[in-house]
Amino acid sequence: MLRVGSRTGMLLPAHTNSGGKALLAQLTDAELAALYPRGLPASRNRAVTDLASVRRKLEATRRRG
Repeated sequence: MLRVGSRTGMLLPAHTNSGGKALLAQLTDAELAALYPRGLPASRNRAVTDLASVRRKLEATRRRG
């Protein structure tokens, strides 16, 4: 099932959506750590909230291209 909705004007943390993950996947681990020195921002949805998990997801994104 695909759910579609308007997100016009909404600000979402980059690690919580596909477009943001694609952009974050271009960063090195050092750049990612510099971007999130205090960890990831809290999210209201089911997004991963620890940097190690996000790094694993970004590695999978890199492999898929």
